[in-house]
Amino acid sequence: MILRGGDQMNRREFNKQETIKHIKSSFILCYDAYGLDKININQLCEQCKVAKSTFYQYFPDKYSVLEEIEEELIDGLVKIFFTKGKRIDLSFLSKNEPVPEALDVIHFLAQNRNAFKALLGSNGDPSFITKWHKYIVRSYDELFQNKKQDTKQRKVAASLFASSLIELYRFYLSDKPRLSDRECALMAGDLLKCFLYDFGREEVSL
Repeated sequence: MILRGGDQMNRREFNKQETIKHIKSSFILCYDAYGLDKININQLCEQCKVAKSTFYQYFPDKYSVLEEIEEELIDGLVKIFFTKGKRIDLSFLSKNEPVPEALDVIHFLAQNRNAFKALLGSNGDPSFITKWHKYIVRSYDELFQNKKQDTKQRKVAASLFASSLIELYRFYLSDKPRLSDRECALMAGDLLKCFLYDFGREEVSL
């Protein structure tokens, strides 16, 4: 079989991407088990069966591997909300149906379960949770603005919603009794309803 120049280039690019993917997968396993501080490049290269020279061809250090993984995960989450060109449809909640975007997030978490579990686990990176928290607040900002006129109340409600949602996702990803995708998405909807409509209501005088 004769390979044309373009075919050889495509094969080379494919091999490159597969090697990078393999390095990242092995990194996640080490990261989950030992934490970032205890990972060294020799150990990582042994885990993923690549030469150190190959590793350094694609990454300058272990921190850049982690940074790239985190950026890819956050970018994936951002695209779920900001490339559809539509607002979140809350009418699904009144029909006891999951909001489609909530299901999309759950499916994305499931596809990247090992990475999210490692980042949210005991050896995880607190800065990743902070980035994710900010992303959730930004994603729902317009919705909270429409439902809550008081600025202080809105900011507190959105922040607590983001924290609660991440904890729900942490539970979903854990080895505790498994939630189905639908159950988790419905719970996310319940949290949204709670912080949009119930949190911070004025007390009624009796």
